[in-house]
Parts: sequence; C-alpha cells; structure tokens
Amino acid sequence: MAEPAPVWRRCVLAARDVWAGATGAHGYEAYCRHRARVHPEAPALSRAEYEKSVLARRYDGISRCC
Repeated sequence: MAEPAPVWRRCVLAARDVWAGATGAHGYEAYCRHRARVHPEAPALSRAEYEKSVLARRYDGISRCC
C-alpha cells in the first residue's frame, strides 16, 4: 500500500511545476540567479516589483507589428 503515495506525490509535484511554468513563477528564481551571477553588486527586485515589471513589459505600449 506504500506505492500509491509516491506516485500521487510525483503527479502533484509535476502539476505544480507545470502550473508554475505556465504562470511565470519560475521566472523570478531565474531572475534572482541571473542578478546574483551577472550583477552581484546591485540589489534584486522584490518578487512584487519583479511581477509588476513583467506585467508592464507585457501590456504597456504597442506590442504588435501593425
């Protein structure tokens, strides 16, 4: 009976990873790693500031070809 728990747990973790990838949650962690590696002297944005900047880049201004 111990077998279903690991299978169920793997399914939940996989679903969580898919959801995080689809919503951009992994982006902040990647951003922090990049800042630490390339710009260690500058402080990184908070998660809220990062999400606000991502939304601004996505929706502010014209983003179509014509």
